[in-house]
Amino acid sequence: MQLSSSLRRPVALAGAAALLALPTVASAETQVNVDDTVNATIETTDGIQKQGPLEADPFTYTVKSRVKCDAPYVDGARTSFLQGASLEEIPTNDMPVVMSGIDDLVDGKAVNPIDASFVDFANKGEAKLLIECVKIDNGIPQVAPNPIVQDLTITEKEWQMKGISFTEVADPAPAPSDNGGADTGEDDGGTGEDTGAVAPAEPPAAAPEASDGGEANGPGKTEPSKQAPAKPSKPSKGSGQASGAHGFMPRTGAEIAATAILALALIGGGAFAVIRMRKN
Repeated sequence: MQLSSSLRRPVALAGAAALLALPTVASAETQVNVDDTVNATIETTDGIQKQGPLEADPFTYTVKSRVKCDAPYVDGARTSFLQGASLEEIPTNDMPVVMSGIDDLVDGKAVNPIDASFVDFANKGEAKLLIECVKIDNGIPQVAPNPIVQDLTITEKEWQMKGISFTEVADPAPAPSDNGGADTGEDDGGTGEDTGAVAPAEPPAAAPEASDGGEANGPGKTEPSKQAPAKPSKPSKGSGQASGAHGFMPRTGAEIAATAILALALIGGGAFAVIRMRKN
Protein backbone atom coordinates (compact mmCIF):
# COMPACT_ATOMS: atom_id res chain seq x y z
CA MET A 1 0.00 0.00 0.00
CA GLN A 2 1.39 3.37 -0.92
CA LEU A 3 1.99 6.21 1.55
CA SER A 4 -0.19 9.27 1.28
CA SER A 5 1.34 12.44 -0.14
CA SER A 6 1.31 14.02 3.35
CA LEU A 7 3.63 11.29 4.66
CA ARG A 8 6.03 11.01 1.74
CA ARG A 9 7.77 14.34 2.39
CA PRO A 10 8.54 13.71 6.11
CA VAL A 11 9.83 10.23 5.31
CA ALA A 12 12.06 11.57 2.50
CA LEU A 13 13.38 14.37 4.70
CA ALA A 14 14.15 11.94 7.51
CA GLY A 15 16.00 9.65 5.11
CA ALA A 16 18.08 12.55 3.81
CA ALA A 17 18.87 13.61 7.37
CA ALA A 18 20.04 10.09 8.19
CA LEU A 19 22.34 10.04 5.17
CA LEU A 20 23.81 13.42 6.10
CA ALA A 21 24.41 12.25 9.64
CA LEU A 22 26.58 9.33 8.54
CA PRO A 23 30.33 9.90 8.89
CA THR A 24 32.13 10.77 5.66
CA VAL A 25 35.18 8.90 4.42
CA ALA A 26 38.09 10.95 3.11
CA SER A 27 38.61 10.37 -0.58
CA ALA A 28 41.98 9.24 -1.84
CA GLU A 29 43.90 10.18 -4.97
CA THR A 30 46.61 8.21 -6.75
CA GLN A 31 50.03 9.80 -6.91
CA VAL A 32 52.31 8.61 -9.73
CA ASN A 33 56.01 8.25 -8.97
CA VAL A 34 58.37 8.11 -11.97
CA ASP A 35 62.09 7.51 -11.49
CA ASP A 36 64.67 9.64 -13.25
CA THR A 37 65.82 6.53 -15.13
CA VAL A 38 62.54 6.45 -17.09
CA ASN A 39 63.06 8.17 -20.46
CA ALA A 40 59.59 7.53 -21.92
CA THR A 41 56.18 6.66 -20.50
CA ILE A 42 53.19 4.79 -21.89
CA GLU A 43 49.89 6.44 -21.05
CA THR A 44 46.19 5.72 -21.45
CA THR A 45 43.15 7.88 -20.82
CA ASP A 46 43.68 7.09 -17.12
CA GLY A 47 47.22 8.49 -17.12
CA ILE A 48 50.68 6.94 -16.86
CA GLN A 49 50.78 3.14 -16.75
CA LYS A 50 53.53 0.79 -15.57
CA GLN A 51 52.05 -2.27 -17.30
CA GLY A 52 49.27 -3.17 -19.68
CA PRO A 53 47.89 -5.90 -21.96
CA LEU A 54 49.72 -6.73 -25.17
CA GLU A 55 46.45 -7.17 -27.03
CA ALA A 56 44.98 -3.68 -27.07
CA ASP A 57 43.17 -1.70 -29.71
CA PRO A 58 45.22 0.73 -31.82
CA PHE A 59 45.65 4.19 -30.29
CA THR A 60 44.96 2.78 -26.81
CA TYR A 61 48.48 3.74 -25.75
CA THR A 62 50.27 7.05 -26.16
CA VAL A 63 54.05 7.19 -25.80
CA LYS A 64 55.52 10.38 -24.35
CA SER A 65 59.21 11.18 -23.99
CA ARG A 66 60.49 12.73 -20.77
CA VAL A 67 63.50 14.28 -22.49
CA LYS A 68 63.58 16.69 -25.41
CA CYS A 69 64.77 15.98 -28.92
CA ASP A 70 68.11 17.53 -29.83
CA ALA A 71 68.53 19.93 -32.75
CA PRO A 72 68.38 19.65 -35.68
CA TYR A 73 66.01 16.68 -35.18
CA VAL A 74 63.13 18.75 -33.88
CA ASP A 75 60.59 18.55 -36.70
CA GLY A 76 58.75 15.60 -35.13
CA ALA A 77 59.19 12.14 -33.64
CA ARG A 78 57.96 8.58 -34.03
CA THR A 79 57.85 5.52 -31.77
CA SER A 80 59.46 2.20 -32.68
CA PHE A 81 59.86 -1.19 -31.01
CA LEU A 82 63.11 -3.15 -30.92
CA GLN A 83 63.51 -6.76 -29.81
CA GLY A 84 66.02 -9.46 -30.72
CA ALA A 85 68.59 -6.98 -31.98
CA SER A 86 70.90 -4.33 -30.57
CA LEU A 87 70.86 -0.63 -31.34
CA GLU A 88 74.09 -1.02 -33.32
CA GLU A 89 72.33 -3.38 -35.76
CA ILE A 90 69.71 -0.84 -36.80
CA PRO A 91 68.53 -0.87 -39.54
CA THR A 92 68.68 -4.56 -40.43
CA ASN A 93 65.99 -7.17 -40.91
CA ASP A 94 63.22 -4.58 -40.80
CA MET A 95 64.25 -3.60 -37.32
CA PRO A 96 62.92 -1.74 -35.46
CA VAL A 97 59.15 -2.06 -35.91
CA VAL A 98 57.60 1.37 -36.43
CA MET A 99 54.54 1.75 -34.21
CA SER A 100 53.39 5.32 -34.91
CA GLY A 101 53.46 8.06 -37.45
CA ILE A 102 55.68 11.14 -37.27
CA ASP A 103 53.93 13.54 -34.95
CA ASP A 104 54.81 17.09 -33.99
CA LEU A 105 56.72 17.70 -30.79
CA VAL A 106 55.06 19.26 -27.76
CA ASP A 107 57.45 21.55 -25.87
CA GLY A 108 60.31 19.73 -27.58
CA LYS A 109 59.09 16.29 -26.45
CA ALA A 110 57.49 13.44 -28.37
CA VAL A 111 53.79 12.58 -28.07
CA ASN A 112 52.98 9.56 -30.24
CA PRO A 113 49.64 7.73 -30.23
CA ILE A 114 50.48 4.12 -31.10
CA ASP A 115 48.61 2.76 -34.12
CA ALA A 116 49.88 -0.81 -33.65
CA SER A 117 49.38 -3.56 -31.08
CA PHE A 118 52.22 -5.20 -29.16
CA VAL A 119 50.62 -8.62 -29.52
CA ASP A 120 51.30 -8.59 -33.28
CA PHE A 121 55.12 -8.65 -33.00
CA ALA A 122 56.30 -8.70 -29.35
CA ASN A 123 57.79 -11.88 -27.92
CA LYS A 124 58.35 -12.88 -24.31
CA GLY A 125 61.56 -11.35 -22.97
CA GLU A 126 63.32 -7.99 -22.82
CA ALA A 127 62.62 -5.28 -25.39
CA LYS A 128 63.25 -1.61 -26.07
CA LEU A 129 60.86 1.18 -26.85
CA LEU A 130 62.49 3.78 -29.10
CA ILE A 131 61.51 7.38 -29.66
CA GLU A 132 63.18 8.51 -32.85
CA CYS A 133 63.44 12.26 -33.31
CA VAL A 134 63.06 13.40 -36.90
CA LYS A 135 64.11 16.32 -39.06
CA ILE A 136 62.56 17.04 -42.45
CA ASP A 137 65.14 17.74 -45.20
CA ASN A 138 63.62 18.68 -48.58
CA GLY A 139 60.45 16.84 -47.64
CA ILE A 140 62.34 13.68 -46.65
CA PRO A 141 62.27 12.66 -42.94
CA GLN A 142 65.63 11.80 -41.44
CA VAL A 143 65.80 9.93 -38.13
CA ALA A 144 68.27 10.92 -35.43
CA PRO A 145 71.13 8.40 -35.03
CA ASN A 146 70.68 8.29 -31.23
CA PRO A 147 67.04 7.54 -30.31
CA ILE A 148 65.53 7.93 -26.84
CA VAL A 149 65.51 4.42 -25.35
CA GLN A 150 63.15 2.95 -22.75
CA ASP A 151 63.46 -0.68 -21.59
CA LEU A 152 60.40 -2.92 -21.45
CA THR A 153 59.71 -6.44 -20.18
CA ILE A 154 57.33 -8.55 -22.26
CA THR A 155 55.42 -11.39 -20.59
CA GLU A 156 52.92 -13.75 -22.16
CA LYS A 157 50.04 -11.30 -21.90
CA GLU A 158 51.36 -7.86 -20.95
CA TRP A 159 54.19 -5.35 -21.13
CA GLN A 160 55.86 -4.04 -17.99
CA MET A 161 58.03 -1.01 -17.26
CA LYS A 162 60.28 -0.54 -14.25
CA GLY A 163 60.71 2.74 -12.41
CA ILE A 164 57.01 3.61 -12.10
CA SER A 165 54.97 3.20 -8.92
CA PHE A 166 51.68 4.46 -7.51
CA THR A 167 50.85 5.71 -4.03
CA GLU A 168 47.40 6.23 -2.55
CA VAL A 169 47.29 9.61 -0.84
CA ALA A 170 44.23 10.41 1.27
CA ASP A 171 42.87 13.93 1.11
CA PRO A 172 43.02 15.77 4.42
CA ALA A 173 39.73 15.37 6.29
CA PRO A 174 37.88 18.62 6.99
CA ALA A 175 37.95 19.77 10.59
CA PRO A 176 34.67 18.99 12.39
CA SER A 177 32.49 22.02 12.90
CA ASP A 178 31.61 23.04 16.46
CA ASN A 179 27.86 23.31 16.54
CA GLY A 180 28.07 24.51 20.14
CA GLY A 181 29.78 27.73 19.09
CA ALA A 182 27.01 28.86 16.76
CA ASP A 183 24.75 31.64 17.91
CA THR A 184 21.23 30.27 18.14
CA GLY A 185 19.72 33.70 18.71
CA GLU A 186 17.57 32.42 21.59
CA ASP A 187 16.96 34.47 24.69
CA ASP A 188 19.11 33.26 27.57
CA GLY A 189 17.24 35.07 30.27
CA GLY A 190 18.81 38.51 29.77
CA THR A 191 22.41 37.40 30.40
CA GLY A 192 23.51 38.15 26.80
CA GLU A 193 25.51 34.88 26.65
CA ASP A 194 25.50 32.38 23.80
CA THR A 195 22.96 29.70 24.68
CA GLY A 196 24.39 27.30 22.11
CA ALA A 197 27.70 26.89 23.97
CA VAL A 198 27.96 24.45 26.83
CA ALA A 199 28.85 26.40 29.97
CA PRO A 200 29.22 25.12 33.53
CA ALA A 201 26.25 25.74 35.75
CA GLU A 202 26.63 28.79 37.94
CA PRO A 203 26.32 28.29 41.70
CA PRO A 204 23.00 29.51 43.10
CA ALA A 205 23.12 33.15 44.19
CA ALA A 206 22.83 33.75 47.89
CA ALA A 207 19.43 35.07 48.92
CA PRO A 208 19.56 38.70 50.13
CA GLU A 209 18.83 39.35 53.75
CA ALA A 210 15.26 40.35 54.36
CA SER A 211 14.32 43.59 56.10
CA ASP A 212 11.82 43.85 58.82
CA GLY A 213 9.13 44.27 56.19
CA GLY A 214 9.98 40.85 54.71
CA GLU A 215 11.31 42.30 51.46
CA ALA A 216 14.80 42.06 50.09
CA ASN A 217 17.17 44.93 50.80
CA GLY A 218 17.92 45.51 47.12
CA PRO A 219 16.73 48.38 44.98
CA GLY A 220 14.19 46.14 43.35
CA LYS A 221 12.92 42.59 43.32
CA THR A 222 15.18 39.87 42.03
CA GLU A 223 14.25 38.44 38.60
CA PRO A 224 12.86 34.89 38.70
CA SER A 225 15.76 33.62 36.57
CA LYS A 226 18.25 34.89 39.17
CA GLN A 227 16.54 33.56 42.28
CA ALA A 228 18.19 30.87 44.32
CA PRO A 229 16.66 27.40 44.01
CA ALA A 230 14.37 26.14 46.69
CA LYS A 231 16.49 22.98 46.98
CA PRO A 232 20.26 23.10 46.30
CA SER A 233 20.17 19.51 45.01
CA LYS A 234 18.22 20.53 41.90
CA PRO A 235 19.67 22.82 39.21
CA SER A 236 18.24 26.31 39.23
CA LYS A 237 16.40 27.83 36.33
CA GLY A 238 19.17 30.35 35.81
CA SER A 239 21.86 27.65 35.69
CA GLY A 240 19.83 25.66 33.22
CA GLN A 241 19.57 28.67 30.94
CA ALA A 242 23.26 29.49 31.27
CA SER A 243 24.17 25.95 30.27
CA GLY A 244 21.98 26.12 27.20
CA ALA A 245 19.65 23.38 28.42
CA HIS A 246 16.63 24.59 26.49
CA GLY A 247 16.22 21.19 24.86
CA PHE A 248 18.19 18.31 23.33
CA MET A 249 20.72 19.54 20.78
CA PRO A 250 22.99 16.84 19.25
CA ARG A 251 26.60 17.97 18.98
CA THR A 252 28.65 14.94 17.92
CA GLY A 253 28.38 12.72 14.86
CA ALA A 254 27.17 9.82 16.99
CA GLU A 255 24.41 11.94 18.57
CA ILE A 256 23.33 13.24 15.16
CA ALA A 257 23.19 9.72 13.76
CA ALA A 258 21.22 8.50 16.79
CA THR A 259 18.80 11.40 16.43
CA ALA A 260 18.28 10.67 12.73
CA ILE A 261 17.68 6.95 13.42
CA LEU A 262 15.20 7.79 16.20
CA ALA A 263 13.40 10.20 13.85
CA LEU A 264 13.19 7.49 11.19
CA ALA A 265 11.80 5.02 13.72
CA LEU A 266 9.16 7.48 14.94
CA ILE A 267 8.12 8.49 11.43
CA GLY A 268 8.05 4.86 10.32
CA GLY A 269 5.84 3.95 13.28
CA GLY A 270 3.48 6.83 12.55
CA ALA A 271 3.28 5.88 8.89
CA PHE A 272 2.57 2.25 9.83
CA ALA A 273 -0.21 3.39 12.17
CA VAL A 274 -1.83 5.57 9.51
CA ILE A 275 -1.63 2.77 6.92
CA ARG A 276 -3.11 0.27 9.34
CA MET A 277 -5.97 2.64 10.22
CA ARG A 278 -6.77 3.21 6.53
CA LYS A 279 -6.58 -0.50 5.84
CA ASN A 280 -9.02 -1.26 8.69
